[in-house]
Amino acid sequence: MRIILALGGVLLLAGCATTSPSSTVPIDLPALPASIAGACDRPVALPTADTGRQDVERYWARDRTALAKCAARHAGTVSYYETLQRNLAGAK
Repeated sequence: MRIILALGGVLLLAGCATTSPSSTVPIDLPALPASIAGACDRPVALPTADTGRQDVERYWARDRTALAKCAARHAGTVSYYETLQRNLAGAK
């Protein structure tokens, strides 16, 4: 009985291996959501408490670093998605 079950499993897997995707099926990739492709958040406002020059510079540096990382991530994501859309459109 075990041999029959094992043989049946092998036959099922072998049948899947011989299939190939159809090139006639259109692949439509939806547009990139605006929440992903949109601009990065604006810098946060400084606290209303009395802040010294050192604190202002630290907040500024933190904001600039976060904005640069966010912009690079968004640019990479949008570029990848647009390339993927072009490649899928060419496969039709």
